[in-house]
Amino acid sequence: MEEGSNRTTFPTEGVKDGNFILLIWNGESLGTFDEQGFFVEVEETKFAVGCGALAARAAMLMGATPEQAIAITASLDESTGMGSDVVRVAL
Repeated sequence: MEEGSNRTTFPTEGVKDGNFILLIWNGESLGTFDEQGFFVEVEETKFAVGCGALAARAAMLMGATPEQAIAITASLDESTGMGSDVVRVAL
């Protein structure tokens, strides 16, 4: 949490829809937390999070770009694509 952040409204302050994804670099690996709070290491070079993550990851494994994977997933899952970001991380 940044200096001066309001702990009573975190993490919703500054987040338009109240949803966020946390990716963590611990100096050795990149990971996120699953719904149960367990750390999940990102092992693939292309990774997706959110409700359409499984379909998006499958699309990327088949050669789709991240942008194409979002479009493919959104065509199958009405909850996907109403606000998506592609983030490229150089490790």
